Amino acid sequence: MTDSALIIPTERPYDSNSIKRALLTYDKVYLFSPDDRDLIPSNVYMQLTTGMPIGMSMGPVRPLGKIDNYNESFEKIIGGFSDAIKQGSLEILSTPEEDKSMTIGAVPLPNDSPPPDFVFYNYRNLISSPEFISVVSKGIDNNILSLAKDIEQLAPAGQEDGSFQLYVNEQHIQTDFRKAVYDGFCSSEEERLILTRLCHARLGFLMKSIGYCDTKGISSFTTDPGLAGTIQLLERNYLKVVKEAQAEIEPLPLFNNLQKLESLVFSEYLDQSILEKMAPKEILKLRTRAWGKSNEGKINLKSQLRLISIENNNPLRFEDACKKEIDEYLKKCKDFEHETSKLKIKLLCNLGAILVGGSGGAPLLEQLIAAPTIGLMVGIGSAIAFIYGEKRFPEILDILKKQEELQELKGYSLYKPYIGLR
Repeated sequence: MTDSALIIPTERPYDSNSIKRALLTYDKVYLFSPDDRDLIPSNVYMQLTTGMPIGMSMGPVRPLGKIDNYNESFEKIIGGFSDAIKQGSLEILSTPEEDKSMTIGAVPLPNDSPPPDFVFYNYRNLISSPEFISVVSKGIDNNILSLAKDIEQLAPAGQEDGSFQLYVNEQHIQTDFRKAVYDGFCSSEEERLILTRLCHARLGFLMKSIGYCDTKGISSFTTDPGLAGTIQLLERNYLKVVKEAQAEIEPLPLFNNLQKLESLVFSEYLDQSILEKMAPKEILKLRTRAWGKSNEGKINLKSQLRLISIENNNPLRFEDACKKEIDEYLKKCKDFEHETSKLKIKLLCNLGAILVGGSGGAPLLEQLIAAPTIGLMVGIGSAIAFIYGEKRFPEILDILKKQEELQELKGYSLYKPYIGLR
């Protein structure tokens, strides 16, 4: 039994410290290939937008851009992790090979593609929301446009550019009511269009990453405040809808328990300055038997919490059972903490509270989602405006009642800057 994670990409290359941090937390870490930038396979775009069962390559679909020298930086950083790749603890996902021929009927998809309808429709929901655009933009560097020499590479055109019909400060910007634009400060409307593309592409690739994680049963990992904030906004929306859907009934025990587990946070503190100086080879040496037992303990804890969530209808008994399992997990972490005294690692697990700065280190927070699957959380959280506008709470309640099986608990990991986003 292993615990794996996918680091969600942005327009900037993965950074070495994020990969080192993930390798200390997960048995296996996955990265997207630098050549995999499209939101969905281009041959499925026509089917999703027209409903016709025709597969045809339409060109890139809302591609995620790259800063200048992205590929060179990616190769340089990954070169330092060659031992981790050989060991199998780090893997770069292969670039999907699309079928470029025209097809009628079922559209062939590349192996391991996340469900394109899940990715695309949730992406469409997110880009229609000014709030999600505002949140995801928090991760974009303020000087990114002034430093970019190749704007087309940073914010490439593609399917989904379409036309916009939106207003910013009562000023007409473009021609599609479904798409929100970046509403921050811009020196020109050309800049606004570029930043809007960047925000849309970030939201799209977040949905692609989450779709992949949901399909593979792995966790998502991000060091970007915009992406972290978006995930947490999705969960807040989901919890709001779930609460509203159950307003006139006795709360469903499973969801009541999951909402309490949502406040459970695995916190890992370490001395960031020491981590930055350590070579990837030194990080791999810390993946010892004690480290393995600590990770195994966390996996077992999640498994036990899943069973407790299903089997306990009594709130007090549920909380007591959770605390007992958490105490057992923390005991198993002691050997690993002792081995890594140089890094000043401290592993914590708290119900209902996040300890901030208690060990003077940089925290990585892994939080469980308050949903049977992250796919359900995203599907409801991204469509909140539609659900409230159309009063679809009875249908949501029916969906919740059908979520009887909870296969496993998954979460997401957010690095240091994201404690205050909730």
